[in-house]
Amino acid sequence: MLTSIIISFDGTQIQIDRMTFRMALVVGLMLLTGSLAAQSIKSFSDDPEKFCSELSDLMNASKKKEGKDFVDDQFYPVFMSASYSAAMRARVISTANLMLDKKKKAYPDFENYALALISFPKSGKAESGFNQWDDVLRKFLDDAKMKKDFPAFLEGSG
Repeated sequence: MLTSIIISFDGTQIQIDRMTFRMALVVGLMLLTGSLAAQSIKSFSDDPEKFCSELSDLMNASKKKEGKDFVDDQFYPVFMSASYSAAMRARVISTANLMLDKKKKAYPDFENYALALISFPKSGKAESGFNQWDDVLRKFLDDAKMKKDFPAFLEGSG
């Protein structure tokens, strides 16, 4: 019965016992599964309740409980309040889908976006001001020359 495995890299051989190899394989598969889960959301639902749940899933894939707490305790109450009209919520979801298309990350991109959305009602600006801000945000996402400044714009918006 084999008690060890020999792995060869560029002529260098490494001998690993079977138990260590199995443990490394299991850990590797767990890490791979976690990263695949983070990438499994291809687009957000148009339903605001489902959107919040999906956003929580995206954040959880990166920061586990912190992501769920952030969405449930901070983002959800503001996003579902009277501060956001149905049209504004639809626009948020559309922008979030554009962020997914542009391969933005849960952290820091979606977190900063959510923080900016949490802060918006405190600004006292009308829905037209929100729409203007969102138009600029979309330009940052769409324009190849401006996309490098996207994180700084979001951070400054929060």
